[in-house]
Amino acid sequence: MSPFDHKLLDIRTASSTLENFEVSVEEEFFAYRFVLLILGIVLMSLASFLSKSLAFYYSSTMAVGVILVILMILYQLTYYCSMLSFPHFHSFNHTIENLIM
Repeated sequence: MSPFDHKLLDIRTASSTLENFEVSVEEEFFAYRFVLLILGIVLMSLASFLSKSLAFYYSSTMAVGVILVILMILYQLTYYCSMLSFPHFHSFNHTIENLIM
């Protein structure tokens, strides 16, 4: 069951008068999606080799660990700066909170 019933697009306006709208659909090409697709195909084809590689396990675990430590430090920094209410950290706080959430 679709919440739109037989409609694909529902536009509601503040006024109750009937207005005409022109809607166009444009598909954009994002190069990063193509790069990630190729990267995913390469990783899947190398999966059996990588699963046997000790260097891959070590380097990937270290990379994930470093990223998590950096995120924890940034979170604690924003938390303590907001408690001390430094005004120049206000925009920095929101940027880091949006990055983490």
